[in-house]
Amino acid sequence: METLKDQNEFINRLSVNMEDAIQNSLDCYRVVTNCLQHCLSLGGKHSEVTHITLMKECAEICKLTAGFMIEKSDFAHDLCGVCARVCDACANHCEHIEASDVMMNLCVQACRRCADSCRNMEH
Repeated sequence: METLKDQNEFINRLSVNMEDAIQNSLDCYRVVTNCLQHCLSLGGKHSEVTHITLMKECAEICKLTAGFMIEKSDFAHDLCGVCARVCDACANHCEHIEASDVMMNLCVQACRRCADSCRNMEH
């Protein structure tokens, strides 16, 4: 049988996890959007359609997921799962394109942070 203390600890942990996920999603949206502009300015492999499309999708799902969490939507946990998968894909793709580029590396890090925190919310 769960005690009131156990329930309160669970709620507090959930609140902290959600705040982290919201912040990481918003940060990822910002970083990916900035990196997308950087990639377009570089051209070449950085501006290939598949890469730019994935970055746009990543930025949009991060923004959407943060909004659903802020609104405490019943679907927020479902979106967190999708967001984590898209962020993982974006991080892997950016790393493959050019891990040594500072902006690309910032994008990889932001995507991985977001993916990790969203995975914590998925359950």
